[in-house]
Amino acid sequence: MMTKKYDIFEFDVQKLTQTVLTLKQTAFEFHQSMNGLLGGILDIVRDIYDAAEEKQRAQKLEPFPSLPKLEISSNNNNIKISDVFSEKELNDMPFLKDGKPRKRDDGVWEIRYRRNGYNESFSSKNLNIAKEKFKRFIFDLKKQPRQGSKKNFAEIAEIYLYKVKKPLLHEDSFKNNLVTYRNHILNHFGGKPIDKITPLDIQNVVNDLYEQGKTRTIEEVSTLLRGIFSFAISNKYLKESPLSAVLIPKHQRESGLALTKQEELELVEKLRNHSFEKIYLFMLYSGVRRTEALHLKWKDIDLKNNTVTCYCAKVKNLKKGQIVTRKFPIFPKLRMLLLTMDCGAPESFLFEFAESSVTNTIKKFLPKHKAHDLRHTFVTRARECGIERDLVSLWVGHSLGNNVTASVYTHFSEEYQQAEALKLNY
Repeated sequence: MMTKKYDIFEFDVQKLTQTVLTLKQTAFEFHQSMNGLLGGILDIVRDIYDAAEEKQRAQKLEPFPSLPKLEISSNNNNIKISDVFSEKELNDMPFLKDGKPRKRDDGVWEIRYRRNGYNESFSSKNLNIAKEKFKRFIFDLKKQPRQGSKKNFAEIAEIYLYKVKKPLLHEDSFKNNLVTYRNHILNHFGGKPIDKITPLDIQNVVNDLYEQGKTRTIEEVSTLLRGIFSFAISNKYLKESPLSAVLIPKHQRESGLALTKQEELELVEKLRNHSFEKIYLFMLYSGVRRTEALHLKWKDIDLKNNTVTCYCAKVKNLKKGQIVTRKFPIFPKLRMLLLTMDCGAPESFLFEFAESSVTNTIKKFLPKHKAHDLRHTFVTRARECGIERDLVSLWVGHSLGNNVTASVYTHFSEEYQQAEALKLNY
């Protein structure tokens, strides 16, 4: 039967144990006559054993054989940490328990710390001074990133996303964050230790996106990375953010471009009998956002009272779980569209598409426009028909506060809104 070898040693672990036992026993036997030599031998023994035990833990090998405790008669070498520090001090700073105190033959007090690769000694003829030196070291040590508990980037990022961001974001916003993370961050940094990510690593990702003209994506990526690194620093996985040394190009937000009336007529013709016809025309004739259109259910359509109750996709300072809606009239062209659609069950959705497909498919019909331009077109047509700006803003959900209902009924009566809506018939 072969004896198991430890990777970190050239020799057999059992032989090491026997050697250490022999050294300790020898030191014990010569203690009375060779007290000076004793301290040196015991130091060597402790160093050998501590180093072996530390490397054993680092390599995750099978438990290192424990050594029998030898009672040493010298009072100087039988001092416990609880003899040096009070119970209150140990409760306030539990890591003080990792220190090993002794009083040397020259009368100097010494407290040693040998953990996680450290080999530190704090000494003084005044015990209180030695204690203060050790306490300052422990205090500074515990402010550093935790050794032995390093995590890779993906582990920390997902804790941040699911434990910090998700409770504070609307479901759709959180999904957008996940898409950005998985498509543009995870594949670059996921398996790396977070403290090994350099500014150059991030700059390369930013530069690649910039060459593709994706400045909006760069903005989203940098915002997410900033939050992840800040979270890592707060939890002592990282000392400083590598993002601080990265050059981030500013994203210039584009204003929406409304369709001309000719483009609108051509779009209606191109959409005829296409699967996306109804949703694009609904957005064009109501001014709702993509997300809002996809949330609409048939119970939200009140043909009798000529109103649509719409979930508001963008409301600032919205509390978790809070849903805000707005109500607007069914405009003439919108009513004609609804009458051509098959009415479903109250809880069924008007449209069942992925938001990304609504975003991308519009390019087939309007290569120079985005889906959001349908919303801008609605606003433009309403203003062209003489409807005042504040009322149009109310209908499309611009700058709404939490008290949406108060905004609706305080400024514009329902009768007035219905009368104004009839103007939108070009």
